[in-house]
Amino acid sequence: FAGSGASLTALNATNLASGTVPTARLGTGTANSSVHLRGDGAWAAAGGGKVLQMTYGPASEPSGMSTSSTDFVVVFSHVITPSATSSKIHISAFSNGQDASATRIMKFSIYRAISGGATTNLDGSGADDDEGFGRIDSDTTIAVPITLMYLDSPSTTSEITYSFRVRSGGGGGNVEITGGLPHNFILTEIEG
Repeated sequence: FAGSGASLTALNATNLASGTVPTARLGTGTANSSVHLRGDGAWAAAGGGKVLQMTYGPASEPSGMSTSSTDFVVVFSHVITPSATSSKIHISAFSNGQDASATRIMKFSIYRAISGGATTNLDGSGADDDEGFGRIDSDTTIAVPITLMYLDSPSTTSEITYSFRVRSGGGGGNVEITGGLPHNFILTEIEG
């Protein structure tokens, strides 16, 4: 056979014995080292889930503190600036605390402020005097570790300040954050 193959039909690709099929013949879009060929025949970047950045802080450990406030009070904070509005921020917060009077309740939560704007309680209530993410309620004054994890979708590329906060459960008793023990955030930006 010689000439144009425009009228040929029923060609079987398994009979290709040599050469390379050009990437433009395999799918739509542009093939390069950062994309893959999807099942729908399009060259596209891989889906979300890639870690874009991770930050650890604060730079110095907060000193011990005590409060009887029934509104959440800042213990420590840390910042991150997402690279895309579609990114998610995985928050891991670690602290140590106790209900100092051994008869009170300590509650804790994580707040978010975008570019120094209004703060938002991430437990969903938005309130300063609600339940928060968890509580310590015991008859002992031994400090216990506190670990909080949350996946946030802030939809911004502006700087975000996340803060770990505590409050008293009421009744006039003090709650304490223990000094000299680890208190920190690990903030991880995940591709959306």
